[in-house]
Amino acid sequence: MPTETVPRPDEPGDLSTLPSEPAARWSSYDKWLRRLAVFLIAAASFAALLGLLGVRTATVSATASGYSLEVHFARVSRAGLETPFTVDVRSDSGRLPPTFTLLVDTAYLSILDENGLDPQPSSAFADSVQTEWTFEVPGDQRELSVDFDARLSPAVQWGRSGWVALVVDGEEVARVDFETWVMP
Repeated sequence: MPTETVPRPDEPGDLSTLPSEPAARWSSYDKWLRRLAVFLIAAASFAALLGLLGVRTATVSATASGYSLEVHFARVSRAGLETPFTVDVRSDSGRLPPTFTLLVDTAYLSILDENGLDPQPSSAFADSVQTEWTFEVPGDQRELSVDFDARLSPAVQWGRSGWVALVVDGEEVARVDFETWVMP
C-alpha cells in the first residue's frame, strides 16, 4: 500500500483548504471589482488635486430703488469647513440711509456655526422664519459690508437654500435667493 507524505508545518508545501484555482466566474468578478476600486480612488485623488472637493463660492445680486444688494456665499461646501457668507449693501445715490435692516433666512443660517458677525448690528431679532439685523450707518457712507464668519456645521448633510432681503424705511427694496450644496 502506497504511503502518503504529509508536509510538516516547517516544510514548504500548500496547506490551504481552498481549491488551487478559483472558479472562473469569481476570478473575472474580482478583477473588475479591483479595477473599479482603483478607478474610484484615482478619480477622487485627481478631483482633490484640482481643488474640486473644497469650497466653491458664488455671488448673487439685485439692484432696486437706488440700492444694490450683493451676497457672496458658498455654492458648494463640506461639513466642518470655513464657509463664506458676506452681504454688501451699496447706495447708487451716494449715501446709505441712516438705518436699514437686512432680513436673512433663519433656516439657512442654522446650517452655519457662527464664529462672529462684523460689524455688529445695532439691533437683532430672530424667529423661525427670518433673522433681522438692523444697522446704523455713520456719516456719508456709500457701502456697508457685513461678514458672517462661520463654518458649515458638521451635522449638515445636503445643504439648504436661503435668501437675504434689504429693508429701507420699512419697505423691502431688494431680495436675492441662493443655495448651498454640501458634499459628503
